[in-house]
Amino acid sequence: MKHMNIVKLAAIVAMFPFTGAFAADGDITATASFRVAIAVTQTTPLAFNAVGPQTEFTGAPDTSEIRVFTDGSRAITGPFFILPGSGNATAGVLAVTGAPAETVNIACDDTAILQHAVTIDTLVLSAIELDLTGGIPGNATDCDVGGVGTPIFASHVIPGSGTFNINVGARIVANSGSGVVNGAYSTANAGGNPVTIRVLYN
Repeated sequence: MKHMNIVKLAAIVAMFPFTGAFAADGDITATASFRVAIAVTQTTPLAFNAVGPQTEFTGAPDTSEIRVFTDGSRAITGPFFILPGSGNATAGVLAVTGAPAETVNIACDDTAILQHAVTIDTLVLSAIELDLTGGIPGNATDCDVGGVGTPIFASHVIPGSGTFNINVGARIVANSGSGVVNGAYSTANAGGNPVTIRVLYN
């Protein structure tokens, strides 16, 4: 009897052989998306005397000011500065390229330093303003005292072309910094400090 039971058990094992643990496959879907890095390039410098004679001055520096607006027009207040009868200024222009339809933040310094090319004299560039509409008068927005860390345009949409311009205007007050003396000033001279404009994706 015991022999027959053993034979039966062997037969059952043969019918259901041991195959190990049950195996199952799973697939991972991989995805990636990219957008072109933002590029910001100066195409036109902010020039208080772009073409023609230099701006003249008379007397001691005071609170008189010369201003270039985002449309490139120029104006003075007070008696110190004298605009020449010809010539013109230019608003600064930055060309921005990025991914179409993406939104960006734009921030800017509210001051910069112009350094004399030869002497130690400096002037402060202030009332810096930006315009994204092609320099239309009255559309400019003042840069924030928080500088490049505080956006003044929080959700600007990059157009379908992938590029847009930022027009920049500012003023010089005669008694800012060390004051006005003969010669050329620039933020690019050693000791100067440029106008920094920051553009980043939201």
